[in-house]
Amino acid sequence: MPHTYEQTTANEADSIASHRLSATLQMISGLEHQSRNALQRAEACLGLLELGASESDEYHQLIAGVRRALTDLNRTYEQVRVYASPISLTRTSVDLKQLCEAVFFELAESRVHFDASLKFIDCGGVGKAILDPIQMRIVLRHLLDNAIAASCSNALIEVRCYCASANDRAATQLSIRDYGSGFDSSIASQLFEPFVTTKQRGAGLGLAVCRRIIEAHDGKINASNHPEGGVEVRITFPT
Repeated sequence: MPHTYEQTTANEADSIASHRLSATLQMISGLEHQSRNALQRAEACLGLLELGASESDEYHQLIAGVRRALTDLNRTYEQVRVYASPISLTRTSVDLKQLCEAVFFELAESRVHFDASLKFIDCGGVGKAILDPIQMRIVLRHLLDNAIAASCSNALIEVRCYCASANDRAATQLSIRDYGSGFDSSIASQLFEPFVTTKQRGAGLGLAVCRRIIEAHDGKINASNHPEGGVEVRITFPT
């Protein structure tokens, strides 16, 4: 059966995207290698400065600030490398509700002040989905962390799981909603693009990584401002 124009165009787009990711991975690997010695020298210099400063000296605060900046730089290298690396899936039967609970509990343990709660709606009849649990854990961690960060104190995060359909196939849909202020409509079309962020810290790759992982599962992910406030992210997987 001959390929349609749409299939050919989609294949070309996938090929271009693959080459871009490969080039990005090669570039960031080179930058990381070239920067390693400079970062190590900077750390050594900070250590010497720290030895010469008294405990009450304001230099300690400046040194700590520079050290945090170096940590952020290393984290950015790692985030870009993870984003551009090929995604390999090992699929198995996954209970989405249990996985959400586990990731939410990990986030709660990693934060000093944590006052968010998780509420499940309509998740009883969905059962399990065939996914890569490690990759899906990365997605849920990004999405739940974003939802918590966007919320006020005593945050409520709602999770819905329900049966749906996609391209005439049975599908499972998972949605995560916060009650924050939502996002500006000017960036709505760029939310899942790399290096787009509204945060002061971070490389803006979290949602881009989520999209790559979901698309590797032949799924789709999108986000919108909820009519009653907050942001709702929806993920659809073919069953």
